[in-house]
Amino acid sequence: MKDLSELEQHVLNAASDDYEAPHTIANDLALYLGRAVSEEDVATAFVRLARLELVQAFQYNSIAQQFQPVPASAIATVEEPWFLAKAHPTLASLSNFSSRDFPSTPGE
Repeated sequence: MKDLSELEQHVLNAASDDYEAPHTIANDLALYLGRAVSEEDVATAFVRLARLELVQAFQYNSIAQQFQPVPASAIATVEEPWFLAKAHPTLASLSNFSSRDFPSTPGE
């Protein structure tokens, strides 16, 4: 866990309480970190976290109206992957960032 970048730590923590996708947290991460953070940066972090087995990738099935797991090796084949952190005892200590820290987006 100590080998995670600052961004990876925050991405992991953001996905600890809800499904997240790069487009749902990139802007908020940029505001929180005080620097530019692109959706591509977040996607790269999520893929690395999935390969480290710290998050599970999913795709949303609109017919079944549920998230379905996607193996880390297949993330690139999913049009809009979503991610959720796997349970880990030190997750809460990685950072103080949580998606709950952000103000609600109008319309949500």
